[in-house]
Amino acid sequence: MITPERLRGLMTSCFLATVTLIAIGFGPVLVGLITDYVFGDDNALPLSLLITTLVVAVLGAGAAWKSRRPFHEAMLHS
Repeated sequence: MITPERLRGLMTSCFLATVTLIAIGFGPVLVGLITDYVFGDDNALPLSLLITTLVVAVLGAGAAWKSRRPFHEAMLHS
């Protein structure tokens, strides 16, 4: 909403490409690292997936919460 109309498509595609590349590139690696170095057991894969999901969800919610005020201020000035 704060991006100029002529750049919205470009910004959306850049955002989606970045998020997808990070998720596909780093997600499986993080699960594997937790499985190997935290649990040390391949049978702990479901727990590694759970931990990864919870950590990423909490970090995402925290980032969204922290960005509320700057986003609101940017909306007021646009």
